Amino acid sequence: MRITLLLLLTLFQNQVSAKDFDLSLGFGTPYFLLTEVSTVISDDYRAYVNYKMGLDNGVSIGLEKAVINDSHLIGLFAGAVGTQAPDCYENETYTDFDGAISDVVKCAFGVIAQKTLNGVGVSYSYANNGINNSGFIIKFDVGTGTNSYTDGYQSSAGIALMYSF
Repeated sequence: MRITLLLLLTLFQNQVSAKDFDLSLGFGTPYFLLTEVSTVISDDYRAYVNYKMGLDNGVSIGLEKAVINDSHLIGLFAGAVGTQAPDCYENETYTDFDGAISDVVKCAFGVIAQKTLNGVGVSYSYANNGINNSGFIIKFDVGTGTNSYTDGYQSSAGIALMYSF
């Protein structure tokens, strides 16, 4: 097994290099900081893995295709599609003071208690210098997914401004 692994590494050491991968850093909403590693599969396809950091963290993988020219990309992705806060008010009528207070506290801290929605989504990106080049990228995405707060699927949308090195 070790010999096979060493043989494969030897064969592919000249095939893959750091130049084949791009690193992008950015910020946006609902996640504050995004880190993305991507590679161009062909002249008009780009695959990526990103790590989204915010009040909750998430990872997604995706594939984008250049359309019209190499600056406009549409894509599909799976993984972290957004965040969802817990419902603020579980009870519409309160029988005791503690129930009312717990819902008020849950609403006040609901922003902090957001959980990542995991599912699938679509994206549109504009890369000002094209798919293969360094420069700014603005990405819009919409997705649907679930988390521990949701019964069924919830939708989420996001926007990010990134720089690809």
